[in-house]
Amino acid sequence: MDPRKNKVFFGKKQDEVREIASLTKIMTCYVSINLANEFGLDLASTWFLVSKKASEMGGTSANLQEH
Repeated sequence: MDPRKNKVFFGKKQDEVREIASLTKIMTCYVSINLANEFGLDLASTWFLVSKKASEMGGTSANLQEH
């Protein structure tokens, strides 16, 4: 997704109806994007620090890495 142009670069079965994902993950994403916009952060070059525990959590496809 290109947030500046509001265009999708690639979608995999994006028109297929599916069950909603985790509401917690959706809200975390929503709040993070809103805060980034509010503070004028460039989402393409902004990094969020996560704890070691968060980076080791299983069952996610977020590819979190400890830094």
